[in-house]
Amino acid sequence: MGSVHLTVKDGHINGGDYVCYYKGSVNGNTAAVKSVPHNKHDTTAFNGFAPLDLELRIEEHGPVYLFKGNVKGDSSKAIHGELHFLADLA
Repeated sequence: MGSVHLTVKDGHINGGDYVCYYKGSVNGNTAAVKSVPHNKHDTTAFNGFAPLDLELRIEEHGPVYLFKGNVKGDSSKAIHGELHFLADLA
């Protein structure tokens, strides 16, 4: 499993990992995130190189947030994981 670093502030999401950068918005317990590949030497979690729009649902479990969702318009391309709060933004 890969590691992604994200910032969330004022409802906006930004971040990335060694394959993609991520940008989007969060509203309550849902998030809309665009995943854009920047490393052409590797593929995304869905084995592709094209940008994808993700629809996610988020549940808080103490210091951990669990997310699950799918590629927008294609529920067969599912994704899930967990987020850990690190620190408040300055």
